[in-house]
Amino acid sequence: MSAVGHERREQVWTQLGNGSARSAKVWIAADLRVGLRLVQKWRRAWRGGGAEALWSKGSHRRPRLDDAAFARSGPR
Repeated sequence: MSAVGHERREQVWTQLGNGSARSAKVWIAADLRVGLRLVQKWRRAWRGGGAEALWSKGSHRRPRLDDAAFARSGPR
């Protein structure tokens, strides 16, 4: 996802958390091109942990290089 797309998603998460988009789950799902269940999952996370629960936790995929391979790749 591009930086602009990520920023847009963060803004919508904030709106969802603030309740300003409370009745617009379908709109949020369409705007972000995600499923309604994912929006509902974000909503539950917000209820359980507040705005901090909506912050990105990084990539869900494994790193392409393990620590040893990364060290061998040299300085950047």
